[in-house]
Amino acid sequence: MKKRRLFTLTALVLLLAVPAFAVFNEKDLGQTLSVLRQELKSDYSKMSNSRERLSRSTDVQHHQMVSMMKKCNELALMLYSQKQDFTFDMTYALKSVTREYEEFNNRRMPFDDIVSRMDLEIDRYSRLVESLRRLPPQLHDVYDVPDSLQYHNDSLNFDIPQELETECLDPQHFHQTSSFELDEQGLIDRDSCLFYAANLLKMYSGIKDQIVEDNYYYEDTSARLKESYDYAQARYEVLQKRIFVDGQDNYIKVLSNFGRKWRTAMREMRGKYESKFSVDENGIPVKSQWQGPMVFGFVAFVFGFLIIAALLAFWAVKMVKRFIKHMRRESFKAKERCLIYLATSFIFACAIMVALIFVPNRNFFSVAANLVLAFAWLLVAILMSLAIRLNDEQSKAGMHIYMPVVISGLFVIIFRIIFIPNSFINMILPPIMLVFLVWQAAVCRKYKDIVEPGDAALGWITLAVFAATTVVVWIGYVFIGVMVLIWWLFQVASIETITAIRELLERYGKNKLVADLNKFYGIKKASVTKAREGEYISVTWLYDLIRMTVLPVITIFSIPFCLMMASDVFDFMGTFKTLYYSPIVSLYDAAAKPILHVSVFKIVLVAGLYFVFKYLIYVTQALYKDIVTMSVKRHNGANSIRLNQINFSLANHVINFVFWAIYVITIIVLWKIPVGAISVVFAGLATGLGLAMKDILNNFIYGIQLMSGRLRVGDWVECDGVRGKVTAISYQSTQIETIQGAVMSFLNADLFNRNFMNLTKNNAYEFVKIVVGVNYGANVESIREILLTALEEVKTEDKYGRDIVDPKRGITIAFDEFGDSSVNLAVKQFVLVSERNNFISREKEIIYKTLNENNIEIPFPQRDVHIIQ
Repeated sequence: MKKRRLFTLTALVLLLAVPAFAVFNEKDLGQTLSVLRQELKSDYSKMSNSRERLSRSTDVQHHQMVSMMKKCNELALMLYSQKQDFTFDMTYALKSVTREYEEFNNRRMPFDDIVSRMDLEIDRYSRLVESLRRLPPQLHDVYDVPDSLQYHNDSLNFDIPQELETECLDPQHFHQTSSFELDEQGLIDRDSCLFYAANLLKMYSGIKDQIVEDNYYYEDTSARLKESYDYAQARYEVLQKRIFVDGQDNYIKVLSNFGRKWRTAMREMRGKYESKFSVDENGIPVKSQWQGPMVFGFVAFVFGFLIIAALLAFWAVKMVKRFIKHMRRESFKAKERCLIYLATSFIFACAIMVALIFVPNRNFFSVAANLVLAFAWLLVAILMSLAIRLNDEQSKAGMHIYMPVVISGLFVIIFRIIFIPNSFINMILPPIMLVFLVWQAAVCRKYKDIVEPGDAALGWITLAVFAATTVVVWIGYVFIGVMVLIWWLFQVASIETITAIRELLERYGKNKLVADLNKFYGIKKASVTKAREGEYISVTWLYDLIRMTVLPVITIFSIPFCLMMASDVFDFMGTFKTLYYSPIVSLYDAAAKPILHVSVFKIVLVAGLYFVFKYLIYVTQALYKDIVTMSVKRHNGANSIRLNQINFSLANHVINFVFWAIYVITIIVLWKIPVGAISVVFAGLATGLGLAMKDILNNFIYGIQLMSGRLRVGDWVECDGVRGKVTAISYQSTQIETIQGAVMSFLNADLFNRNFMNLTKNNAYEFVKIVVGVNYGANVESIREILLTALEEVKTEDKYGRDIVDPKRGITIAFDEFGDSSVNLAVKQFVLVSERNNFISREKEIIYKTLNENNIEIPFPQRDVHIIQ
């Protein structure tokens, strides 16, 4: 942290020290000098205070510079002393040098800019001093200005401008008689201004001297770090080739020379971890903190913290059980173990964090503790997900499912902490992976029907990862295997975390969200399905944001994030950045400018932006619908509106088009896709595309016309004898749900070319005529009155409060015709189109019942047959 402040104090002082004096056209020269005197006095005071702070910070800066130079030399010695066969040791050294070099460059001060600013200030003040000196009566010398700043160039080039210097040295100039001279007050002000300006000039000179001196040491340190960095990058390339291309000996070959390989491994292990108390020529003990005593001491420290955490967790869970009745059930014992493990991991992780804050910064302890801390938080994520999602019995099975991957990850972390030699890990990892493979297969088979399907699937995927890792390490690519293992542990933890958040979100949607909607909108029971369709966007926007955007984006970015974390564990962050940010497709034009630049990072970013734009479209459409709906409700004084009362189709499609167009433009900008080349291609294909897309364009144009007002979603239409309700209008087709429940799609052009009727365009009512026959000789007027009285029952309202029968026209019964067997009466009315089918059935039933109750016969067709013999 101290190194980050290097030179920042100097920059702060410079910003505070730069004076802001300026005088404008005053009443006369005397007043100008008086104002200038006060301005310079104020700036001199500020500069003096800043100079004191600069003096204090100079000592701090010097110590930081010395510390940086020591660190630079320490890193060089560490880097050049590493053996190629100790991969973990080598990657740690390479990472340390790379990180220090990158941080050094990020903190690099703009010395050239600062020096340029100093030169401008020095030039400005030197001109001001000279102008003040020449005011009559002129002064021959300004003694408060250093010799190097008066009339002679120095190494820093702090000189009076040449034209002023020449003029000042002209003897005739000194004896020239002036037409006016300063009065007594003017002389006092001039002398004061000269004093302040000259001393400000000195201060700037001193600051520049210090900056130039700092820059010398800074550049020297930078050159040394650059030398080590270049060597580290070259070694990185060699190391990467050995790990990812060449590999090590396959395990079959290792087994054929097992005795020799084992002896070599044991020799390297003893050399690395045995305590060595050597002394230098002065008899002072010399030992490394990375050898056995420190390693075993850290192991004891970890186990001590773990035991304390376990005891505290056990006590905490037992105490909580006394207050929560649910936890005292017999079936809860299985989940109690999961909670104890979770509490232990959490307390242990917190303890390690506290230790990292208060324990002095020691390289081995810091590296090892951070790795253990990362593992502890991964374990917390997995156990917390199991505790949230699974029931009592499932939690026990879930722990068994994930135990192999957790233990394998612990092995890898231990290998990394103790910097285990290559020879030893090559000997023990292949058989260990076989054990984990068999273990994972056993738990997957045993608990597959107990845990949730998602956990079972994740267990089988873990088995596949173990199988692939086992094959990789057996053929000799051991370090690829350990990297895959630790990556999968991170990935499992991220998947479990996302799954737990999704589960909590689902519970909130079913419980709390419904209650909030009922309270906000004043309804009895809100629908979660409608909430997810944007029906209650004023309340659900945050819920929708997490559900539709945050979780999918986190899921997408979890893969590169876990890869990055796994790479950082093994100090291969540089390799990850190269693969992640470097272009996989890169083209340049004749001027060497990139015209196509696609990397893994940009692909992942575009995938994440897809969900962002999808949510923006959803929210915009929902807000538009909500605003327009509320406006129509207020205008009509209604509590609800019908589906086809407002035309949302065109607005929704426009919103879709605008946002997806922005999304496409974003991709073009991110990937640097050559727009000119796209234009040329489309221009060349325009004719062919126009002919090929003739029908598509027709449907598109007709679709816009339909959406502009001819049809609305919810309208009832009839086309070619097919009657149904419009459920969707797109740019190519119109979807209709028929009265039989089937779904039919009509191309927009075909719909226009056919005689289709919009039954709800002008109004919502349709003429309905029901014919009923009665006996010849019946009293038609009496029957009309009976039926009209009975049919008052059908004059009800639909769910939107509309009269099913048009109240303006009502129900009329007219004499229709003389039938063969009956007198036919026509029952006429205008009925809501959406209620037509149910209404006809209900009205016929009422007519039939009424006629029967009044003993009015409904004749059936009769024929008299005469047989002639």
